[in-house]
Amino acid sequence: MPQMNHIKQELLQLLDKYTLDLCSDEERAKLSEYISSGRYDDILHKHVKQMLDDSALEEEQEGMNEQRAAAIMEKILNYGPKVQNTQQQTISIFPKRKNIIKRWSIAASIILVFALAICFFANKNIGEQSIYGSILHLKNVKSVTNTTHSTLTLNLEDGSKVTLQPKAVLAFPEDFLGNKERKVYLEGDAFFDIEKDPKHPFLVFHKNLITKVLGTKFFIKQSTNNNQTEVEVRSGKVEVFENDKLVNKKVAGINDGAIITPNQKVIYIEDKRIFSTTLVDTPLPTVEKDADGNVLKYDNRLFDFKSATLKQIVPIIEKYYGVKLEVENDALNNCLFTGDISTENLYTKLDILCSTMGSSYEVKGINILIKGSGCEK
Repeated sequence: MPQMNHIKQELLQLLDKYTLDLCSDEERAKLSEYISSGRYDDILHKHVKQMLDDSALEEEQEGMNEQRAAAIMEKILNYGPKVQNTQQQTISIFPKRKNIIKRWSIAASIILVFALAICFFANKNIGEQSIYGSILHLKNVKSVTNTTHSTLTLNLEDGSKVTLQPKAVLAFPEDFLGNKERKVYLEGDAFFDIEKDPKHPFLVFHKNLITKVLGTKFFIKQSTNNNQTEVEVRSGKVEVFENDKLVNKKVAGINDGAIITPNQKVIYIEDKRIFSTTLVDTPLPTVEKDADGNVLKYDNRLFDFKSATLKQIVPIIEKYYGVKLEVENDALNNCLFTGDISTENLYTKLDILCSTMGSSYEVKGINILIKGSGCEK
């Protein structure tokens, strides 16, 4: 009995880890071995029932989850390729072997459809509560909640740093060894400073979104109504896309996410499933490095202009902030500016420039358009 309890605990741990994409290759193989044996169907059935109970709505009818659990198990155990007629005669004299072969063929299918089946029969997506409820009890997984009124910085074992805003929660493995990807789960707002490791991408799971990076600095922010998430890039490049385990990726008109670079942000509206990209509210100077990896320092007089044309000023702004400026009218390039705007932020710089040149600017997605009649030579 103690041995069976140990196996049951390990099986459910592995199943939960696979559902959350935290399994190593060795753990995946072990989970398939457990499932393919056919000795633990009852344990799986009870686990499905418990997960349904945990996510059930208050008005659920008594006994409904038992029926749903049975339906899920029937769907799981009947899932997978059928044995071809040409093979049946060959293996029919080994009925046990036939059963094992069939179970091995569906073992991978079970752990792939497990979470999706629960989503379907529970008539709701697996929300952040069940994600955190599933991950927190796993071995070698830690959870930190910022219960203070100020920011809290965590140092992960790979050298990455995560700064949690008040009330934010981060769940993460104590170490990333043996995993192809570094995966963490966030609830709330946080700033990430990720150690670069091209062989092991860093993934942040936040509600329906996944943010994938190699090495960069970025924010993840949740709107007050919880319907909108923003990802802002400070340095590097990130890819933001929907978690296809929680949403239907085949819905017509749904795009595949966005790739953003410094001073850009992506806004995801959850109920409409819309991604839009634009500039951050306060663009900061981008960090440039020389061939040796040393951060380049800009001359303090970079924005101290004396009779400089807009054509001369635009490339300086673009390089300094990593943004693209479009000039609507070529005659604008002839306009002259004299003044020191070194201490101003990007938008104040543009306000001053445009006011002296009789022009205006508008943020168009991730670009800035300067408009006006221009100046004569």
